[in-house]
Amino acid sequence: NIKEKTPDFIKIEELKSKYQNDLDYIKTHESKEQTTKKAKNSELIVLGSGNLGLIYLTQWTKRLNYEEIVMLFPNLIPGLVKHKGIGFILVDSFTNGPMAIGAEGIYYLNTDRIEGKNPLENFGKNAAMHLKRHNKFKNMPDILVNSFYDPKTEEICAFEELIGSHGGLGGSQTRPFILYPSNWEDPEELIGAKSIYDFLKKEIDELKNS
Repeated sequence: NIKEKTPDFIKIEELKSKYQNDLDYIKTHESKEQTTKKAKNSELIVLGSGNLGLIYLTQWTKRLNYEEIVMLFPNLIPGLVKHKGIGFILVDSFTNGPMAIGAEGIYYLNTDRIEGKNPLENFGKNAAMHLKRHNKFKNMPDILVNSFYDPKTEEICAFEELIGSHGGLGGSQTRPFILYPSNWEDPEELIGAKSIYDFLKKEIDELKNS
C-alpha cells in the first residue's frame, strides 16, 4: 500500500486546492527536512556524471511521472530545484509530457510553453530538443538533474570529483569539435549524437568504396 509506505502521501486534489498551478507549488511549497537511511536500506539510486544526476526510485519497476512523484513525495521536487547547486530537473508528466523545472519557472517541452523564468535560458539553443529526445529513452531515471550554469564565469556544479565535466548541459562541454581530414565534406552544423554518427558513417563508407 503506497499510503502506508509513504508518510508524506498527499492527494493530487489536495495539492490543486492548495496551490494555483504547478509553478506556484514549486515556488511556495516548503520542503521538510527528512531523516536519512543507511545506503543498504535506501529505496533509491542516485548516480552522478559530471554535472548530470540521475535519480531512480527503486520501489517501482516503472518510471514514475510528475504527478505520482508529487503525490508520493511532495517535498522532493521543490526541495531539489531550490538547491543552489541545481539548474533544473527533467520529469515526465502524465498530463503535460516532459517538463524542465527550475526554481523560478517551468518549460513544458512538448508545447514550448514557459511559465515564469525559462529554466533552460542559459543552456543553449538546443537544450529543449536534447531533453525531449532523452525523455524518450527506456532507461530514463524518474528524475534527471542538471546543475546550475553561470554564463559569466562559465562554471557548473559537478556531482563528482572531476577536473572537467561531460554528459550534462552547460558550458564548453556543450560545444564539442571534430578534427577530420580536410578533404572531407564540410558538415556545417552537427547537432546531437545521430548527426555525428551519420556524418562519420558517410565519410567512412566513401573511403571504403574509393
